[in-house]
Amino acid sequence: MPHLTLFAPITRYTVTWLLLSSPFSHCFSILPHPSLPPRWRAINNRDRIRATTSDDVTISNNVKLLHKNPLILTIDNILSPTKVTEIRNFIQSSKSNLSPTHDYQEDVFSASATQKEDIHFTQVINQLEKSIPGEFATDPLSSFVWIVTNHPNLVDEDDIIKLANAIQRREALKKWKTEVGEALLGLSSDEMKFEKAGQRFIMPSELRSEFEALIPLFLQGSSNSVKKAQKDTAGLSWKVKDATLVVYGEEESQVPHVDPCDATLLLYLSDAESDDCVGGDTCFPLSDMRVPPKRGRGLLFFSSLLNCDEASTTLDEDSPTGDSGEEKQQTQRERDILSIHHGGRVEKGEKIVAQIMLDACFEGETRDSWLDTLLCLQE
Repeated sequence: MPHLTLFAPITRYTVTWLLLSSPFSHCFSILPHPSLPPRWRAINNRDRIRATTSDDVTISNNVKLLHKNPLILTIDNILSPTKVTEIRNFIQSSKSNLSPTHDYQEDVFSASATQKEDIHFTQVINQLEKSIPGEFATDPLSSFVWIVTNHPNLVDEDDIIKLANAIQRREALKKWKTEVGEALLGLSSDEMKFEKAGQRFIMPSELRSEFEALIPLFLQGSSNSVKKAQKDTAGLSWKVKDATLVVYGEEESQVPHVDPCDATLLLYLSDAESDDCVGGDTCFPLSDMRVPPKRGRGLLFFSSLLNCDEASTTLDEDSPTGDSGEEKQQTQRERDILSIHHGGRVEKGEKIVAQIMLDACFEGETRDSWLDTLLCLQE
């Protein structure tokens, strides 16, 4: 099969970027690879790594430190009951107008995904009426790869992106079916199959602004849209990498993954203790930890290793997330495998969560640990 980097000149966000370095290829951040660090090789030997201790410490009435490695904490009542109701009503009333995001690939285990992909590729191929060599005519995916490689001007950019996603999803599924992948899935709760994913939407700008305004309340520094004109005396700012809303219906869940960012803030808009939903815990299998959804609760956790030797610095470029594309130096840090997590299956009702992904931008020296960036833990 031709190498897909041949597609690079065709699209603004090249297929190379989509396949190899997409910051939103969540399912692939945790797949086994021989060059991964020693913590992975232990899993390959079926020594299931789990964080050794839990650090369940109540800092205040609202803030609870659940774990230090990886760093996980909850902040209750970060949104008032009135605000939660207001946001839920907004989402429900405008749900039909919300824009789905395709930057996440959460249908890896979907039983119907391959069939839908093949039907679509076959339809496109038939419309083009091109003769495909026998070695590429074995299946719709291979045929479409040949079409895109040899007749790129005949194919829409959206279809090339669908091709890249299909290849990613199928390769990921193969790796999940290996011994290592099965071992990881065995750590997930309830022997889940992750066959049905929730609906993920781009967060509307009005909600995004409200949620971003919360960031300086518990993290040192400022976000890229909050206090932008003020000098950051902490030498630290936070770039919002992505912001989405996710609605999980019954039997829907999220596949195990490591987030491609430094920190993630989840804001729960549903309550497992009421009639909103049953199930839907956010689960950290390597830490033996589950966080149930609770209205107004924030869950903050970190998915990268600070001050790691493998970190590299790159120039921040335009991205499809609505960022300004300012020329800043940004560090790409190694993923922390211990932060692997998944969304537990919703057994009844509906779970709604807002997700904000953050990257830390330091001016000068970094901190000794992510703990040192938390404003809410400093008295």
